Amino acid sequence: MTDWAVTERLHATIIFVDGDTLDGDIHLQARAATHDGPETPLEMLNRGEWFFSMTLPGDQVVFVSKSQVARVSCAREPMIPDPERVSVARLVGLEVVMGDGARFTGFSTVELPPTRSRASDYLNAPEAFFHLETEDTTFYINRALVRLARPIN
Repeated sequence: MTDWAVTERLHATIIFVDGDTLDGDIHLQARAATHDGPETPLEMLNRGEWFFSMTLPGDQVVFVSKSQVARVSCAREPMIPDPERVSVARLVGLEVVMGDGARFTGFSTVELPPTRSRASDYLNAPEAFFHLETEDTTFYINRALVRLARPIN
């Protein structure tokens, strides 16, 4: 028996472009291709598929259009750094203002090339979503819906 259809569930809140919200469990692949353990919400949101699965209370499954998602929030889990990669990780602090006026201040731990390690380089990455961590929440933000951002220390 294979585990190709096995997923890990993670409770999340989705805020859509129009301001509506949806609470439930997002589904993450049980194994990630690039690291040990399940895929992260950021990896799932940046996969090429247009939709992702979410289980609502009562076990109703819906398929959510990524293009309609402004941001996803999850409880922040402690990061366990990969000892082989920790030397290249950089902390990027940002204040982000969304198109709907919502503001978030936090940080992202990211790997960037030495010649492209500014906050603007992080924001200009090609993936649709980026993450921003606060004290107790991780936000996965749709780059296309950010009004402005500024670096913080």
